[in-house]
Amino acid sequence: MDEIIVSIPTKVTLFGEHAVVYGKPAIATTIPVFIEISGVLIREPVLTINMRNPIHMYIESISIDRTTNKLNVSTDRKHVEQLIRYMVTALEICEDDLKTDKRYGYVININSDLPPGIGLGTSAAISVGTITLCELLNNGMTIDSIEKSKERIAYLAWKTEQRVQGMASPMDTFTITFGGLRYIDPTTLQAKPIDINKEINILVGATERKYTTAELVRRVRMLKEKNPLLIDSIMSGIGYVVSEAYKALIDGDWDYLGMLMNINHGFLEALGIVDEKHSNIIHILRKMGALGAKTSGAGGGGAFIALARSYEDLNTIELVAKALGAHVVAKKIHRDGVTARVSKGVV
Repeated sequence: MDEIIVSIPTKVTLFGEHAVVYGKPAIATTIPVFIEISGVLIREPVLTINMRNPIHMYIESISIDRTTNKLNVSTDRKHVEQLIRYMVTALEICEDDLKTDKRYGYVININSDLPPGIGLGTSAAISVGTITLCELLNNGMTIDSIEKSKERIAYLAWKTEQRVQGMASPMDTFTITFGGLRYIDPTTLQAKPIDINKEINILVGATERKYTTAELVRRVRMLKEKNPLLIDSIMSGIGYVVSEAYKALIDGDWDYLGMLMNINHGFLEALGIVDEKHSNIIHILRKMGALGAKTSGAGGGGAFIALARSYEDLNTIELVAKALGAHVVAKKIHRDGVTARVSKGVV
């Protein structure tokens, strides 16, 4: 039996996180760090999910009783359950869209070196990848028609995130599906490509994340319900920063872009979603030469970005970030979105 293999890039938010949930624009880009989802259709109504790199992603601790050799494993249960919810929901939405017979099941394999919930759009990547795999396995599209079907993939993946999280912007799913540097207008479901001629010297790093995206989105929503006028003004400020950042990217004005990153980070701190470790790392990176640095994504730890004037400065910032205990994920952006291929007779 042939196996379908889907390769999904992850992404990083440059500007506009949280405000994009409330209709403001955002800027995001894919990065060359991938999740691979593969699978086959089976005749039994069973869903089997295999994690091909499970230790890095899901095991928090292991202890062995040396008198009995009994193994005790503590798993990251919250994030495991969250990941499975995205996959099951994506399959349900895909099958409803295709009006597929649900008497069949799937064997799905996930291959990823990234911990879930790191803030690089991993949940969106899982949603996009699962929708794409389901559509291909159920003949909703072909490998050759993926490019023409990306609007539908992105939309169904966005609906998946909405159902799981309660609220979700189309930013992550549309950026990951189409790929590259994107200006997202959530009011029109458009992910407009941003064409720039210069290379961006950007570092993408990450620290341990304490909360899921859904929890952080709920926290901001509750804050907005208590202080609507104040939080609306913050969201409007973030929206203005995004519009200015778009111009700075087109003009190649890295100094202004860095300043806008710092301002955007200040707004995120005001929303209460930046943890202390992130705040310290970001301020030190600025002192060490970063033109700008900010939390990226939902917050509570996870991803951050830093902009450098040159590649040499970028290398210096990388060393500092690692010395501060951060994991460096990428040092450039990626131009492509979701892709797929067939592996003949492997299952």
